[in-house]
Amino acid sequence: MKAFLRHWIVCFGMALLALEMTALQAPAQFTITNFFNWETSPVHPVEISPDGATLVVCNLPDNRLEVFDITSGKPRPLGGISVGLDPVTVRFRTATELWVANFISDSISIIDLPTMRVKSTITTSNEPSDIVFAGSPQRAFVSCAQPGLVQVFNTTTRQSVTNYVIDGSRPRDRASCLLKKSSAPCGRARVTCVTHRTCKRC
Repeated sequence: MKAFLRHWIVCFGMALLALEMTALQAPAQFTITNFFNWETSPVHPVEISPDGATLVVCNLPDNRLEVFDITSGKPRPLGGISVGLDPVTVRFRTATELWVANFISDSISIIDLPTMRVKSTITTSNEPSDIVFAGSPQRAFVSCAQPGLVQVFNTTTRQSVTNYVIDGSRPRDRASCLLKKSSAPCGRARVTCVTHRTCKRC
């Protein structure tokens, strides 16, 4: 009886070992789901303040702007600020004022850094992607990808000044282009591209 039991235990152990070896040699199994990642590609999601004391980062999945103190050389979280959907770009206009381009919300969130609050929201054309501040008086140039526009805003009143149509496909980065007056007698504005590769006038 003992011999039979010992034989049965040995056979059972060998069977378990064989099953384990088979499992180790079998290819890994992956589950296919219907998940699609629709997250928008960032354009200029990281910025350091003019005084070098603050780092801000666009948190696209959470629709927030994360703020860090970097005076010690290591980022120290100061908190997050809720903005619009898919914030793809953040730019400092001054040491205390930030503009965030919200790609899906079609808006610009203007943030007061000392209070960590959105103090104003500007409605834009479809898919605002990047912001450049230039000119005197200062203007904000906002590239809008879907219609192929650069919208110009007064940074004091936050009112729209004009729109420029871009001769290219879905302008996004660096506000697509800087707008300068041409030397033509008509005085019409022309588009001078600086970084965007799809513009046909480069």
